[in-house]
Amino acid sequence: MEYQQLQLWKSIDIIIFNWFIDISLFSLIHIVVGAIVFCLSFYQCIKIVKINNQVHEAKNQQKFLLDSGYYAKARHPMTARFFLIMLSFFFMISSLIGIPLIFTFALIFALLTLYEEKKILFRVFGEKYRDYMKQVKIRFFPKKLKILNIILITFMIFGAIFI
Repeated sequence: MEYQQLQLWKSIDIIIFNWFIDISLFSLIHIVVGAIVFCLSFYQCIKIVKINNQVHEAKNQQKFLLDSGYYAKARHPMTARFFLIMLSFFFMISSLIGIPLIFTFALIFALLTLYEEKKILFRVFGEKYRDYMKQVKIRFFPKKLKILNIILITFMIFGAIFI
């Protein structure tokens, strides 16, 4: 029964390229959407690194807490962009192996940022960081990026099973 359902799904898919491997319309959509998310996330990562470097160069003598720009929307925007980069890569390859890896990386990122906040940032900034946490409650993803993650993961599972 399941094999027939897969065949039914394949019957509505269109093979676009038929060279060494078959590239279907759905796999092409996965590749293009994944590449767009990858490029946008990578571009934002570069912007965040530039902001971090400018702050560290300008304020080398004292500790300076970033709380504007990307950091006004989420406390760990760089980690969120790394996660999106990995998610977009696994989305492009439409592999079932990517699904548990994404959740493993999400758990690792969550644990690392918890450690960073409790062991490093509270020591360095103290009450100033507590106020920042009250002001910026989102750790990784603002609402729009959460929705993008849910859509990508849903279609990654869908694509890995049916494509």
